[in-house]
Amino acid sequence: PTIHLLGSPGCGGEYVPACPDDRDDAAAFARWCDAGEPSEVTDWHVDEPWEADPARFTVLWAAASEGAIETRFASTTDLWRRCDDAERAFLATRVGTFSPPPWLPQERGTARHALMRTTPAGDAAYLCMDSLAAVDGVDRREALAVCWNLTRRAASRAAAHAWRPRDLVVIDNWSTLHKRVPYDVRQRRLLYRLRCDGADDGEDAYLDA
Repeated sequence: PTIHLLGSPGCGGEYVPACPDDRDDAAAFARWCDAGEPSEVTDWHVDEPWEADPARFTVLWAAASEGAIETRFASTTDLWRRCDDAERAFLATRVGTFSPPPWLPQERGTARHALMRTTPAGDAAYLCMDSLAAVDGVDRREALAVCWNLTRRAASRAAAHAWRPRDLVVIDNWSTLHKRVPYDVRQRRLLYRLRCDGADDGEDAYLDA
């Protein structure tokens, strides 16, 4: 596994600032499509979808956390259950191309993944707005608009975790979107991130957990 160090500027780890909530969704979408400008919607992501085999689980451990620092989580299994027939047909039959967003220049690679995954908990939408470059057979803007709106809907039922030192959180990276919440960068946040790849018996172990 690879361990990443995430934290505030100057801590020696990776740092990507979070975007404030967008008040004009149409304008934010246009800026993202036309200029690649990040937004609150593109903050919602799964980890490393530009890899051929993205991490099955992500484990976050807080070495330090000062003040009110949160991460939010949204289930795309729940989203799938709330999709209408047309949306399910779109997701179940489409393949997306994913590449790293411009604010992660250290990342490399491009991968293609189906926009629907089957997990032990049920079918789930596989979305990652910040790195979704294209969808097979669909106009780019139209495809991004569908996925943007689905991400918004998933986020409408988000849960939040307020970090305390030594907290540990395990994320199902196939069916959970997560995002950082903007915070005062003078507050120290130091997270270790452990990538867990699936094994042949990984699903059975997950079911037994």
